[in-house]
Amino acid sequence: MISLGIPLAGLDGAQGFWDEYLKEVIHNQKKKQTQIEHNRSDKENKRDEQLMSLIRNMQEAKKMIATTEEKKSWIAKLLGK
Repeated sequence: MISLGIPLAGLDGAQGFWDEYLKEVIHNQKKKQTQIEHNRSDKENKRDEQLMSLIRNMQEAKKMIATTEEKKSWIAKLLGK
C-alpha cells in the first residue's frame, strides 16, 4: 500500500476515502491523457492534409509552367525564332 505520510490510525473509513480519491485522480489523469493524444492526432492529420494539398498545388504549378514553356518553344520554332 502507498503511504501518503498522513496518519490514518483511528480514522474510520479514511483508507477507503483515500482509495476512492486516488482512483478518481488516476481516472481523471487517464481521461486528460486520452484527450491530449486525440488532439495531437487531429493536429497531425490536419498538418498532413495541408502538406499533401501544398504538394499537389506545387505539382500542378510545375505542370502549368512546363506546358507554357512547351507552347513558347513550339511557337518560337514555328516563327523561326
